[in-house]
Amino acid sequence: MLIPFISNIGLLCAAAALIFAISWRLNARLGRPARSLLIGGAMGLIAVLVILSPIYVLDGSTFDTRAGPMMAAGLFAGPLGAIVAALIGGAARIHVGGSAATGGLIGLAVFAAIGCVARVYLIRSGVHALGPGRFTLLGLAASAAVVPAFFVGHSLHEGIAILEATWPVFLGGNLAGILVVGLATEELFRNKHHEIELQIKSHALDCASVGVAISEASDEASAVYVNRKYEELTGRRAEDLLGTPLDPTTARPFTDIRAGNSVEVLEPNGPIQTLHIRRTGDTDLWCTLIRSPVHDPDGQLTHFVWILEDITERVAFQHEIATARDRLEVVLHSAPDAIITLDARQRIRTFNDAAERLFGWPAAEIIGKPLAMLLPENLRHRHESLAAGYLSESVDRPGPMTGMRIVDALRRDGTTFPAHVTLAQFVEDGSPSVAAIARDMSEFVAVNRSLEKVTKELGEQLRIAHAANNAKSRFLANMSHELRTPLNAVIGFSDIMRRKMLDAGDVQKYIDYAEDIHTSGLHLLDLINDVLDMARIEHGAYPISPSAVEIDTVIDSVLASASVLAAARQQNLVRPAPSRGIAWIDERAMRQCILNLLSNAIKFSPVGASITVAAKCDGESVSVSVADRGPGIPSDMISRIGEPFLASGRDRADCTGGTGLGLAIVKTLAEQMNGNLRIECPLSGGTVATLTFPSVEIAAERPAQVVAVPQPATGELVGGARSSRYR
Repeated sequence: MLIPFISNIGLLCAAAALIFAISWRLNARLGRPARSLLIGGAMGLIAVLVILSPIYVLDGSTFDTRAGPMMAAGLFAGPLGAIVAALIGGAARIHVGGSAATGGLIGLAVFAAIGCVARVYLIRSGVHALGPGRFTLLGLAASAAVVPAFFVGHSLHEGIAILEATWPVFLGGNLAGILVVGLATEELFRNKHHEIELQIKSHALDCASVGVAISEASDEASAVYVNRKYEELTGRRAEDLLGTPLDPTTARPFTDIRAGNSVEVLEPNGPIQTLHIRRTGDTDLWCTLIRSPVHDPDGQLTHFVWILEDITERVAFQHEIATARDRLEVVLHSAPDAIITLDARQRIRTFNDAAERLFGWPAAEIIGKPLAMLLPENLRHRHESLAAGYLSESVDRPGPMTGMRIVDALRRDGTTFPAHVTLAQFVEDGSPSVAAIARDMSEFVAVNRSLEKVTKELGEQLRIAHAANNAKSRFLANMSHELRTPLNAVIGFSDIMRRKMLDAGDVQKYIDYAEDIHTSGLHLLDLINDVLDMARIEHGAYPISPSAVEIDTVIDSVLASASVLAAARQQNLVRPAPSRGIAWIDERAMRQCILNLLSNAIKFSPVGASITVAAKCDGESVSVSVADRGPGIPSDMISRIGEPFLASGRDRADCTGGTGLGLAIVKTLAEQMNGNLRIECPLSGGTVATLTFPSVEIAAERPAQVVAVPQPATGELVGGARSSRYR
């Protein structure tokens, strides 16, 4: 029995090896269902071989090692493979026949089912390999499960007898078959898995964008593997590289003496080595080489992994960046305007040479500081809010400079200056940043202010010129009328007298005509005197010599001169109580001012009206007011009173005309004596003209204004003629 048992085991091993060798290649090309069928068929054929070579035991009963292939079919091929193997093995057992054929078929099914159960256990438990121990336990469990098959077709007594006679061979055969087939199949699958895994890894390494090589951890560091990228970068085939040292200091993997290539190793002792490979007839190649150690489970160094990466484009890009950075640095520091960049927290990141000169801060001291240091204290809070709003605006890419405005900036020494600032927003490190260009606008602002001043002065001069032109037009219009009327009277009356058109005895008529001629001549002289006086005042030829003058004396003198004119119109000149005020004025100019105001009041007041001339002294000033009962002055004309040749706008049928210079002379003379003229029109009617001058106490604090310009030779005649007007 022993010899057949050994031969059955040997046959099992030989058949398993042969069938596995045949199916090994086919297994790699099949899908999962086909692979299960292939494994199940192979196990079934193995079972056929051992079933056809049985071990004969008691009463012609046979035994074989079919348990191994049946259980392996269920374990490694699943239910589909187990069914295929059981069908093939069952056909062989039926062919052999005998009284135990039915029990043999049941045993085949039990062994295949136990293999399927073991497969489910492996999948759910995550165990990748059973090993000898688990296969032994599996064999014992399978042997125990198949014991009831011995009693199929036999009596209980016969079945027990068969078990007692064959249990060593039965148990040993099952264990041997399960161990041999199970371990062989498991090792086959493990090797296959490793082979596939190595193929995948090798394919992945061949697809890598970097060169990968593996060398032994010996002194020579001989290469045992190189991928395709490594071959491409070194320019050598794997057959030439395998077995050669990979030490880059020797440059052997990268040079070909016949081609004239050379390699320069930078930082050969560093963890990352940079290789500059100069290739004849081609562009230079830059690579980095990294060596990583590989240790076994016991911690022993076994291999080195070399990573070779082509960084030629990176080096070129870095060179372009460095060149662009150098170019920008030159532009930045040679720019005539201050260039400052800020981060999202408004802190200074860049400060060029022009900024140093403009603000007085060295770049080393100001970089990293807040921009508020370059702004006056009163503008910092407003700037922070405006800058926060500006930085909150999202930008995808830098745009043109915007936000041009002139702001006050602060130098390091504390002085401020106007700066013209333009802004641009960009993104740096994912955060919004700002570039600012600043220029000192001190000269521009000064020139602009000068231009504004000149423009204003030119506008004022233009306005004055227009006013003078309008005044000239009004003067010519007024004078043509004012001169023509009295001249017509003089010519007409004198012509009557010259032709003796009246009777010689009508002496009174001749006297009346002579009086009219005299009156018209005086009126003409008054007109000319007004024009000459205004011209003298405007050209500074009217001397003003202020002194302490009792204002009541001047008023009384003027009233005495004007009483004749008032009496002719049956008007009353009212003089309230004296003020006893002493003003710092020129007496002659003051008399002229009051006389002009009183003449206007007499001319525009109705016949029989009262005209009040009053003086007032409040300690600081002395004022003289002339109030008439005339038609008043339109409100839109009051502000223009004092302009030369401007008529007051008061109309009366019985009043004579004028040049429009009377109030202009009063206003100009009053201002030259540090006084002023105020015109009011009360609601009750009439007009009140008030002259106000500083009192002696106030005027003593001011320097006297004396215009020492000699009068023209005609001055006395003009004055004499004017005084004769009121005799």
